[in-house]
Formats: sequence, structure tokens, C-alpha cells
Amino acid sequence: MEHTYIDIQAIIAQANQKRSDAFGEWLALAWSHLKVQLSRLAAQVSAQTRSVKLSRLTVAQTHQYLP
Repeated sequence: MEHTYIDIQAIIAQANQKRSDAFGEWLALAWSHLKVQLSRLAAQVSAQTRSVKLSRLTVAQTHQYLP
């Protein structure tokens, strides 16, 4: 089957649209994954910060009772 110039342009436009849609889906998935990873990292940092504050508080309280 022969394709006209207009047919070829339409095929190329359709292929470009599919590629753009696939890239958009990939980008959305990557962004979602990044947000999850950043949330986990923020939770870890928050937990470590609380732990350090608690350790400092414990040390300060211990020093109060030392002669």
C-alpha cells in the first residue's frame, strides 16, 4: 500500500503523540516515586533529630545531678 505525504505526516504525528504520552506517564511515575522517597527520607531525618534532641536532654539532665 502506498502512502501519501499527508499519510506519512499523520503517521509521524501519531507516533510523536504516543511517544509524548509514554514520556508523560513515565515522568508522572518517576515524580510519584521521588515524592515517596523524599517523604521517607524526611521521616528518617525527623526521627534522627528527635533522637539527638532526646539524647542531649538526657545528658543535660544527667549533668544536673552530678556533683
